[in-house]
Amino acid sequence: MEEEIDTVTLAKGTFWTILGQAIGKLFGFFYVVLLARFFPADEIGIFYFVYGVISMISLFTDFGLLQSLA
Repeated sequence: MEEEIDTVTLAKGTFWTILGQAIGKLFGFFYVVLLARFFPADEIGIFYFVYGVISMISLFTDFGLLQSLA
């Protein structure tokens, strides 16, 4: 009985996790489509370049680099 409840809970959790990720990716797709529709290509390129640089920098903060430098 205990294993059956755990399996059902696991299945429900997996379903909601996958659904949440799929919805997030769908919104991300429409976000990119809207950006491409309303902004010129060079501005989108600058935006994604800056976004990429900020993402790379945030990797180091997630690893605790700032705490080790302080």
